[in-house]
Amino acid sequence: MFKIAAIGEKDVIMGFKGMGLDTYPVSTPTEGLTTLEKVCLDKNTSLILITETMVQNLLQQLSEIRERTDKNILIIPTHKKGLNLSLKEIKASIEKAVGIDLISKEE
Repeated sequence: MFKIAAIGEKDVIMGFKGMGLDTYPVSTPTEGLTTLEKVCLDKNTSLILITETMVQNLLQQLSEIRERTDKNILIIPTHKKGLNLSLKEIKASIEKAVGIDLISKEE
């Protein structure tokens, strides 16, 4: 059976534990990436959620990890305003898949 993991601040990810996800509370971005590397080694984990505050200044390292693993790694939003990393990733994925930007508002 495949598992889903959530990595991030304890107050953000603990709700996922109640839904049966493996949770990995971390307090710094460096700790978050180290944990991400370890979770990527788990053969039963197929999807990893990581909070945007854990990767906001480490996007290059995240990109390198994504290239080395077959796991799906998704950035999830937190209660902090202004980051929008998760929305930017979703927008880029949709644009890549369908060839046009479906999220941005046209003026």
